[in-house]
Amino acid sequence: MKNEYCNTTIYDETHVHYGGKIFFSDFDYRTSLSDLAARILYDLAFDRECERNGENRNRRREAERRMA
Repeated sequence: MKNEYCNTTIYDETHVHYGGKIFFSDFDYRTSLSDLAARILYDLAFDRECERNGENRNRRREAERRMA
């Protein structure tokens, strides 16, 4: 019988996401889940802000090219 495996990519190959900092407390069981969740949300917000900044930069460059 032939084994068929589903190959999926679990990471972003473009490396455009921040991903967050890793702290020693991440491996400490005394850290609350709400603290970890807050850090994850903060890192996601940072990723979104960087994405918006990149989009705005690209729009500005495109507008400058059209004006030149």
